[in-house]
Amino acid sequence: MMSKTGISTIYPLRCVKTCQLGTILVIPVGSVKNSDYEMGIGRFFKSLIDSEIMGEEILKAVHDLFAQTSKYNGGDTPHDILYKTYLGRLRARKIDISDAQVLTEAMTDTYLLACLPPGKNIRALALHCLNQERPDIINQYPKFSAEYDRLMKPLKSGDSDISSLYKRYNPDEET
Repeated sequence: MMSKTGISTIYPLRCVKTCQLGTILVIPVGSVKNSDYEMGIGRFFKSLIDSEIMGEEILKAVHDLFAQTSKYNGGDTPHDILYKTYLGRLRARKIDISDAQVLTEAMTDTYLLACLPPGKNIRALALHCLNQERPDIINQYPKFSAEYDRLMKPLKSGDSDISSLYKRYNPDEET
């Protein structure tokens, strides 16, 4: 996804790369501090034995990545930010984000989420990432899937016009 400047930024990859679709990924070196991704030592050890806490930490990590991506991509639409955040999570899982199919699937996966209001859109993305990264946690703690279903219910009910919701929450984006 190109920003208004013509350069697309995905945080925190720290690379410059031309993808097959022609998107340039630019990350300012030194823009990530270790404290951005630290959790308390007690919570870290708890997350090793408590899957629910691990799930909450994954959700928090996606929210934090979204905040950082927003900070460095101020002119982008909410869908752009969701897309870039999702690509960051895919990259962390060692998925090749220069692959055209991966980029297309990421755009598709984030499109429906971009039809949700701010706040709900990133929460839904975080829950989507948790489901992909740790389905065992989703199965063990149904509260996560129940929250995702609650967030997505207005879009899946058929009562909403998806394209008008998309335009409402992504006004600078052409569909």
